[in-house]
Amino acid sequence: MHLSETSQTAVYISTQAVPNLMFGEKMGSVVKRNNNTNFGTKNNASNHIEFTGDLYSKLVDNNYNLKSVLNNYEHANENDLRDCIAFLQQKCTVIHSLLNLVNRLSTETGLLQVCKGIFETTSPLLQILNMTLYKRDNITGEIYVFYSTLESFIQDSSKVLREEDIAHGQDVASSATIYNTCAFKSTEYYIEPIKNRYPKDTNCVLTCPIKSRNGALVGILEAINKVPGVSPYFDKNDEMLLSTLGSIISFFISLETMNMERETAKGTIGLIMKTVMNATKADPDNSNKAILCDIAEPLAKLLKCDRYVVHEVDYAKNELVPIKSNAPLAYSCSLQLGIPSASVQKKQLINVLSATKHLQYYSAYDKKTNYATKSTLVYPLSFSSKISFVLEFLNKNSPFDRFDAQDEEYLSFFFHLMDFRHQLKNSKIELRSCSHQLEEWRTFWNIFSRHIAENLSIICLNKSGNMVQCFNLEKFKFTEVNLRTLRKLGASTWLKIRDQNNIENLLTKKVSFVEERSLITISEKKIVATVQGFDIPANIISPDVEFLISLYT
Repeated sequence: MHLSETSQTAVYISTQAVPNLMFGEKMGSVVKRNNNTNFGTKNNASNHIEFTGDLYSKLVDNNYNLKSVLNNYEHANENDLRDCIAFLQQKCTVIHSLLNLVNRLSTETGLLQVCKGIFETTSPLLQILNMTLYKRDNITGEIYVFYSTLESFIQDSSKVLREEDIAHGQDVASSATIYNTCAFKSTEYYIEPIKNRYPKDTNCVLTCPIKSRNGALVGILEAINKVPGVSPYFDKNDEMLLSTLGSIISFFISLETMNMERETAKGTIGLIMKTVMNATKADPDNSNKAILCDIAEPLAKLLKCDRYVVHEVDYAKNELVPIKSNAPLAYSCSLQLGIPSASVQKKQLINVLSATKHLQYYSAYDKKTNYATKSTLVYPLSFSSKISFVLEFLNKNSPFDRFDAQDEEYLSFFFHLMDFRHQLKNSKIELRSCSHQLEEWRTFWNIFSRHIAENLSIICLNKSGNMVQCFNLEKFKFTEVNLRTLRKLGASTWLKIRDQNNIENLLTKKVSFVEERSLITISEKKIVATVQGFDIPANIISPDVEFLISLYT
């Protein structure tokens, strides 16, 4: 699916009753509001909806019989309607998997509003399914399976949203009609202001935020940050601002920030958003530097780090230049966030680490002690060139298992929600019991090594005494190696980086083995590779990066 930047799709479910449906006592015909979209229009005279445009064509695959049934559903016989629904259910395989992901995300991280975006991308499909039900309640059984996948998510959504309303002192009873059908609070993801958000004849509003890369990003930001005083209207042409905000949001999601109390996280993220907006207004010509300097402190507080340093990458001098700090540099660096330079602002969000080319190391370097602090290798899941493998992993048997990798506007939204901690957690893969779940590990590692760690030869997983538990990617074998033996193997064998000779030379010549280090740590929360003892000059850093924030514990 590929929606134009001007497309603003909203699906309204009216209150005309159709009994025996999952969503509650009422569910009825779908009324389409046309906001400069070519998806469909409603003929008020005949109460008849006609579907046109690219989205519809892709859904029905130019199936003439299906198109005929949909456009004449009031007169179609039940067999044709059943064929129509069966066809649509076949196309729903990917939706089922995504809804399962939604359910996990909503219960594990609390990012309910963000998760809703996945569900809302199905609104055109739901619109067609609901349309076939109009005055045809005797065939509801055929779509029970499809709707049943939504049941637990809808119940959880209703509970969470009602609790949020109570917490904010809102009158739940006054908004009962919004919850009555699908338990979704009415939410709009549009850049332009929209009037009459709560029409009297609607129970529920479903919107589709995937208008464009920027539109999807704005939708995420608006959903996460319902903060008074922060303007919801971002300049959709401000690539620099959106790239910066996109990297920040990706950063939050990948770091399991929602382990904190929800209100604390919301408040801190809201504070960061305010500083971002204020910095942009105050310093429009140099907004990135101002934004980074302003958000460094709240970022450090959010992640419970005592110290922070904002670096600017000086490629001419081949060094990292501190531009703001509250501490010396000789501390162990925990996390770093890179921001792209203006010359690459049109790229897909931010490439802090491009795993398809080479591994990147960012290091806080103390010139006085000549000691490089612990560098952190982070895979932020924020570029879409390999997103198809994530979706393929979720939907192996789906006709949609291979999305258009070039359709960044559609895919980038999902990419923000994909984090391997969920794959690990839901596959019940634990490091301690990995030998008993070899097949699950094999499935995971085949994907991981093919798309992310293809340059790694041996991964050190854990250390016990003088022995290091390792996983050999080339031989697909677990083994324990003595520390002394591991030292003798040398860094070039231990960690192979084929596409960057200068990094490989650096590793082989300047490596200083630290027994406690772990090249890749795998946990339920995240996948992170850490390397200690390397002096990484600025020319090793990706040319996409102009600034770095280093956070210290």
